[in-house]
Order: sequence, then structure tokens, then C-alpha cells
Amino acid sequence: FWVNKASTALLCPSFTSMTQTQDSAVGVQPAESAVPKHASLDGVLGGTQSTGNSQTLLDANGHVVRSVRATPWRFVLLISAASFMFGNYYFFDQTSATEKDILAATGMSENTFGFLSSVYSYPNIILPLFGGILVDFFGVRRAAIVFTGLVFLGSLMFSLGLWINSTALMILARVIFGLGGESQCVTCLTLISQWFAGKELAFATAIIIAISRLGSVAAFNSQPGLVTSIGVVGASMIGTGLCVISCIGSWIVFGLDKHAARKDAARGLRTAATETDEVVRLRDVFMLGCMYWGLTASCVSVFVSAFPFMSVISSLYLEERFGFEESAAGSIVSNINLVSALVAPLLGLFVDRFGRRPLLLVVSAGILCSCHVAFLLLPRCHHCYWILVPYCLMGVGLSVYGGVIWPCIPLVVDSSITGTAFGLTTALQNFGMAVSPTILTALHSATKSFTLPFLYMIACCIIGIFSASCVWIIDWGSGQKLWRA
Repeated sequence: FWVNKASTALLCPSFTSMTQTQDSAVGVQPAESAVPKHASLDGVLGGTQSTGNSQTLLDANGHVVRSVRATPWRFVLLISAASFMFGNYYFFDQTSATEKDILAATGMSENTFGFLSSVYSYPNIILPLFGGILVDFFGVRRAAIVFTGLVFLGSLMFSLGLWINSTALMILARVIFGLGGESQCVTCLTLISQWFAGKELAFATAIIIAISRLGSVAAFNSQPGLVTSIGVVGASMIGTGLCVISCIGSWIVFGLDKHAARKDAARGLRTAATETDEVVRLRDVFMLGCMYWGLTASCVSVFVSAFPFMSVISSLYLEERFGFEESAAGSIVSNINLVSALVAPLLGLFVDRFGRRPLLLVVSAGILCSCHVAFLLLPRCHHCYWILVPYCLMGVGLSVYGGVIWPCIPLVVDSSITGTAFGLTTALQNFGMAVSPTILTALHSATKSFTLPFLYMIACCIIGIFSASCVWIIDWGSGQKLWRA
């Protein structure tokens, strides 16, 4: 289900190995010191018994005790965690939804705006290489507070930069927002993995992704109207206000998780210490095989053809070629995330039941490629709403691709280097996410045409299809692990 937002998507998987660490859930506070650091909920002494997610654990005396994390309180935590991701995604996409207004208010060039979109990803080229170190340093509960605080600080500084018309402050704000945003996503998925197990884990993850993407939908549909009503600065402050609500959600998560850890520790629930792969190690890079590199090449090329398009090209394309107003253009673009949010939960159930991952990778990358070809070839047409069709198809393709690609990685590498694999893939992906908006805006600015930007994105998709096809061929000749998984 992990789909990069900028990321995105959802690019949280770089820290998937952190979902095994419980430094955050237990062992951080003095009252919880009975539970060792780096412990896995799957390794509870004596084993676990699951009915859906009603996980029953054995205490130190061998008695069956139900963990607090298996009670209905887990749904309160789920909604609270989803609320702080909603604010994150809303503010991230509000700049794209109000691009023309920001350009008019600040006088910045189109290339500068592209750089403004790129700087979010620059810190995240390096951060994934350190895996779970940051979350281990803070503990996952404190990490939720710290990273959500950085998201709020970045949003506040950006709104202030708009108010005083300081491009430098807005760029700095986006860097700070990026530092908090990606790590906040990691923390959220880490918490969810601790509170949900078995059949509910995939569904809970899909709910987080769906609500996060609804934040993007809300930004594209509300920001243009807010700009008309209260101005670009006021509209930006609305996004900052939602980040305040995100902070409140993070404190609720903090309290619930701390309560659960203390209650479980007081009742003698213990976990077994496990090793975790937290950092990218150079020696591990040489252990990554051809299938891993094929997946990584496909992942990077496909995602850089999608999210930078949404950030810096899509609205301009709709306004210039189809004559839509900024608000209508934003609503159309938001359908990518809306369709993706609706498809994600159903897709997870399908893939878990039927597998066929290599086929889905090739088909979904092909769908994205065909959408870009359609965008390139479609003639000018005033207010033609049939353009919604390729946008909705892009949402389907992006949801399918993102939901399949990330779970493939742990299937093709040794479990001892999963963190290295995720970290390296995400670092390379964020590098692509950082440079692509700059490339796209430079191509459009230089030619005043969308031809070269779309050819660039089509080329990226073709690389993704070719790489995924190579993975399919290798998998077919080596036991069909991905096909059957």
C-alpha cells in the first residue's frame, strides 16, 4: 500500500524494518523498563494467538492476557494517526493547488516554483539511508510529536514567507516541512504496525493511505476557493491550522501508546528481543540481486513520471490546453488521489489473495504511460470534462503500482538486509523526486510547450515497464516467488 506522496507515498517504506522495533512502544519510559529495547510484537514469549486482530499474548507466568493494543482503543489510535497524516498531505499539495496565485503574489519564476517543490525531497535523499536510527533516538511516541511539530513549523514558516514575500523563507520552510513530513509518515506506519496485526494490518494501512490522499483531494478542491475568499496568505494559514490539528492528533497517539505500554508491562506482558536492520551498510549493497535492482529502477522511473507531473505540470496543462480555471483544474487533478484512495483497500485484498505482482507492475506502469501519451496527443478543447478519464485511469494505475511495488522488495532480498534495500530504494527515489520537478518546469519554461515534459515522463514510464518486465522474466525462471506471493 505504500505510495509515495512526493512521496509519497507514500515513501514511508524505506523504514519498514522499523516496524519491528518497539523502543517506541515499550522500554522508553522508566515505568516500562521491564520490556527490552528492539523487541518485536510478533516475538512475544510463548507465542500469540490471533482471531482477526484480537491478539492474545502470554504473560510471564504463561497466562493468556489480551494486550491493550488489541482492544477497540486501537481504532481511536488509527483515526488519530490518520488525522495527523491528513494535515501533512493537505499542506504539501496546497502549493500545487495555488501555483498561479503564489507566482502572482510573490513574483517568483516558474523555475523557482519548481525548485520550491523539489527542495522537499532533498533532505529525504539522505535520511532513508539511516533507517530506524532517528525513530530509535526519539522513540516512536516522541518521534510522532517531534516530526509533526516540524510539519507544523514548516507550514507556519511557509505562510509567513508568503505574508512577507520572502522566497528564501519559503524554501527553508519547505526543507523543514520535508524533514518532518517523510519521517512523520514513517512514524505513523510504525505505530500502526504495533497496534494492528494479522488480517487487520493491511486494512489499517490502507485506511491511513486513503485518509492521507483525501487530504490531497481536500487541498486541490478547497484552496482555490479559499484564495478567492481570503487571499493566498489566508488560504495558506488554513493549511497551517490543519497542521495544528495534526499536532493534537499526535499527542492523542502519544497518550494512547504510552497508556498501552504501561498497562501491558504492568500485567507482565513481555516481548523477546530481536535484531533489527536499521542502517544502510555498504557491504550489504553487494548482496542485492538483479531482481532488486530491476524493482528499484522501475520504482524510481515510474514514480518520477507521476508525482512531479501532479505537482508542477498538471494544473498548468489543464489551464492552458483546456481553458479550465485554477479551481476546476485543481479539482480534476485531485481525482488521481481520490480514485487511488478508493482503490487502495480493495487492491490490497486482491493482491494478498491472488498474487500476480509482476503482471500488475507491468500493467499499471503501462496504464500510467498510456495516460501521458494521451495527455500529449489530445487536442485543445475548451472545458472538455472527458479529460477526467485519463486522470482517473492514472489514479488506478498509481494505486495498483504503489500497492504492489513496495511489498515486492522484502520478497527478493535476504531478511537481514531489508532495511538496506528499502533505504537505498527510497533514497534513489527521492533523488528522482528532487530533480524531476526542476527538469519539468525548465522544459516547459524554455519551450512554452508541454511536448518535451510529456516526452520526458513517457520515457520514464518506458524505463519502468522495461525494468518490471525484466523482473517478471527473472522471477519466472527462478521459482515465481513474486508471481505466487
